[in-house]
Amino acid sequence: MIAEGGAVDSSDEVVAVAALRRLVRRGWICLVAGLVLAAGFVRLNLAEDDAEALAEYGTRVPGVVIGTHGDRSFRSDSVEVRFTIAGREQLRELNLDQDSPELVEGDQVTMVYDPADPGRIGAIGIRDQSDLVSFLLVVTLFGGFAVSLIGLRDLSRWARRARAVREHGWRRGYGTTVGEIGVRITFADDTSRLVLRTFDSRDFQGSVLLGGAGRSMVVWVHGRLVAVRALR
Repeated sequence: MIAEGGAVDSSDEVVAVAALRRLVRRGWICLVAGLVLAAGFVRLNLAEDDAEALAEYGTRVPGVVIGTHGDRSFRSDSVEVRFTIAGREQLRELNLDQDSPELVEGDQVTMVYDPADPGRIGAIGIRDQSDLVSFLLVVTLFGGFAVSLIGLRDLSRWARRARAVREHGWRRGYGTTVGEIGVRITFADDTSRLVLRTFDSRDFQGSVLLGGAGRSMVVWVHGRLVAVRALR
């Protein structure tokens, strides 16, 4: 907030600090969100590893396709299979992906289960995983990686500047845009000046607050917080 006449209002320091804290918090949120996505990827991978172990060490029984559901380019999205475990008839719906075999009613399917936990059931040659789940697996991998990097970058960038502001406080001055990537700050006593580098191409003309020091500075100008660092 800029007061009338272009002077920096005394409440601007409070607002600028709040804005800086929000940016630090955003970094934490992105980092945590990325880690959650990465955890989802790990969980899906563990489920796939579990299915592979079941196929290798489980007990196999014959099954028959008794129904198909959905259609995608003449291929079923899922099939219903009937089989028997320990004398009890079971029905299981298996999700199909693009690598699954083409199945129609009456086709034979080899089912597999864990004798120690009959609820763990799979099928040989069928991942029991839809294309949507496969897509989500890719999204969680790349999404988690990208969001974590954004979070780490923002956290490093703004947390460092927040510490610098706490240590060095704010100085009041007048900003002038210099070229496309610079801003010149003339301080209130008019005895010193500082030229800063920024990648924000918007106008810096007017009263400003400069917080921090060295390569860890921020400028509060026209109601926005901008990362800057000293050129000379």
